[in-house]
Amino acid sequence: MMLNDQRITSKFRRESDKIERDILNNSIQLIDKYIIRSVTDLDGVIIDVSQAFSDISGYSKDELLGNPHSIVRHPDMSSELFKEMWETIKEGKVFSGEVKNLKKDGSSYWVSVNVEPNFNYSNEIYSYTAIRQDITDKKRYEELNSSLKSEIEKEVKKTTEQLKLVQEDKLKNAKLTSIGSLAAGITHEINTPLTYIKGNFEMMQYDMEDLPQSVIKERMIDDSKKILDGISRIANIVEAMREMSQISKADKEESDIYSTL
Repeated sequence: MMLNDQRITSKFRRESDKIERDILNNSIQLIDKYIIRSVTDLDGVIIDVSQAFSDISGYSKDELLGNPHSIVRHPDMSSELFKEMWETIKEGKVFSGEVKNLKKDGSSYWVSVNVEPNFNYSNEIYSYTAIRQDITDKKRYEELNSSLKSEIEKEVKKTTEQLKLVQEDKLKNAKLTSIGSLAAGITHEINTPLTYIKGNFEMMQYDMEDLPQSVIKERMIDDSKKILDGISRIANIVEAMREMSQISKADKEESDIYSTL
């Protein structure tokens, strides 16, 4: 009876150990398949990579192993970032950041990376492990959002400038309208007395002609011509102001009013 119990216990242990090994192997396979992981030596040469790293980079494991990690370094990344990374991990600290990498086919991908040193029993660093998360979609969304924001800002600026020009044109038109209204009022107020003065002065010229010949008569006629020239000049200025006050100017042409009459 005791022998059978020992056999059952031994069998149970073997099955339990097998289940634990299977679970461990499955976990390792899942980690290898889905976790973007790499291990490098102290010089940055790749000594181990996961299948997920191979899949995202486009390189096979054989192509990655033995090569420096810079094989996936994108030229867009500044050397300052990697300098900071090496200084951090050599001090035994964990480095975290976002890195743009280069695939084998020349395309790019983004990862969020955590790099930490591995210590031996003597507390000495002997390698570095990097765990990454694919954030390519996130970065593309940010780039698209940034581009869209830039386009919106350009359109807003363009629209603002156009509105500003429209407002300036409206203000200019309002000023011209005000000036035109003022000029129209001035010309109307000046024309009325000017017409009266000119008409009466022309009648006075006829009276001067009827005066006896004398030096005074000649002087009056000479002065009257100067005064009439001044009145004509004022009339021309008033006419120019009247034309400026009109919003639209019709083309003028000569016509014979006598034939019309």
